[in-house]
Amino acid sequence: MNNKAAKKTYLMRYEPAKHEGVSNWRNEEFVYHIETAASVEGAFFYAADLDNDRKLKRFVASRVNEVITIVE
Repeated sequence: MNNKAAKKTYLMRYEPAKHEGVSNWRNEEFVYHIETAASVEGAFFYAADLDNDRKLKRFVASRVNEVITIVE
């Protein structure tokens, strides 16, 4: 039996409270190329940032502006 959830790749427009440890007081939007097996529709989720050495990041759903699924 295979317990691995299928990972999906997304492009996401996101307004973080902090970006790289600095308060995002201007509410700037950033685009992330991410991969996750978690649901991106939950209250929060973790994903690998594919543009930043697959660094694991936590995202809050209320700050997501748009999610685009990349079909491979």
